[in-house]
Amino acid sequence: SKADLAAALGITENELASAIQDAQTAAVAQGVEQGLITQAQADELTSSDSASRLDRELSRWLSSSGIDYQALLAEALGISVDDLDAAYQEAVFAQIDQAVTDGKITEEQGLLAKGRYALRADSTFQSSMKSAYEAAVQEAVKNGVITQEQADLILENASLKAFGSSRGLTGLFGFDRDGGRPEHSGRGMLPEITETTPTTEP
Repeated sequence: SKADLAAALGITENELASAIQDAQTAAVAQGVEQGLITQAQADELTSSDSASRLDRELSRWLSSSGIDYQALLAEALGISVDDLDAAYQEAVFAQIDQAVTDGKITEEQGLLAKGRYALRADSTFQSSMKSAYEAAVQEAVKNGVITQEQADLILENASLKAFGSSRGLTGLFGFDRDGGRPEHSGRGMLPEITETTPTTEP
């Protein structure tokens, strides 16, 4: 939640909300500069009565626009991106611990959620998974399973969401975990904790 992230950052929720608004406004301005949206669209998105639409619209194109939303948010907060990442993780783990305390998930499920998040947030792991996937696709070409043309299309359309993705993770403030970037580092995500019933073997 925003409360958890604000606590991890050591600021108030109002201060966090202000920084988010500044980062969103900066992202929209960059979108205009890069020709991703028109000034008229930017004006509509940043109008005071369309905050929810701003989140929805940004979530549709920001991750593939090349705009570094997390850097903009870190700048608005006056901290480094690494510090912002650390705050996200602290907030995520606090939510997971609370879910365990509340009995919504088991301790084992909490450990699993933390592990998935940590892997999703680790660029080395993500890079390794990406390299392994690309190698496996090329091996399939070599073995005649698919053609090179198919492989090229598969790799071109491959999303890093597939590498280390975690069930139950949803975007905070309407953004993917990597904020406004392709989902490769895990930034910007807090888990949506839901009560689950562990399955047992008959």
